Amino acid sequence: MILPQDPQKTTLTANIYDIVIIDEQSLVDYASRQKHLQMNTETSIPFIILSTTDKLLKNTISRLTMRYLILKKPFRFVTLLAKVRTEISRFKRNDLIYLMGPYEFYSIRGILKPVIFKNNKESRTIELTEKETSILSHLLRSEGGFASRAELLEVIWGYKSGIATHTLETHIYRLREKLKPKASKFISIKTSKNGYSLVLQTGN
Repeated sequence: MILPQDPQKTTLTANIYDIVIIDEQSLVDYASRQKHLQMNTETSIPFIILSTTDKLLKNTISRLTMRYLILKKPFRFVTLLAKVRTEISRFKRNDLIYLMGPYEFYSIRGILKPVIFKNNKESRTIELTEKETSILSHLLRSEGGFASRAELLEVIWGYKSGIATHTLETHIYRLREKLKPKASKFISIKTSKNGYSLVLQTGN
């Protein structure tokens, strides 16, 4: 996927694209940079940025996300194609790390690691089960952080809609308990009529 110059017209839907390619011209103003950075943070796919220089981009992006590669212009198409293949392969192998408030979420190892209040004795690394990790990962990748019960059951357990079960509710409850008391200030899962929403807060 190659994003247009107007990021306001672009919405990324989870699991549709393998990679996103952005031209530097779409990052010329602050609002555009913030929009693209938000998309990069909220999705689990790599970004390639096409640029004549990497100085401005590194100053803007480096501390916010590591899921991008800068490819300097001019370049040959075969070079771009090779970078695309490499990045897609790398992301399939590696443990993606999401910043969730003052925590880092390791989506393969299944842990929430405090990164801001490192000296706070109340903070601790939270270990998640495979299902809890899958729930959190899916909510992170879902548009708006929302997923229906039927969607979660089908994606994570393979259940088709219409099957009555308390399995999902039980895992959501246990996940919420693990987030208490410290992490729940920044990471919470809200119940709605049709499903669950992931709500993230910043701060320390």
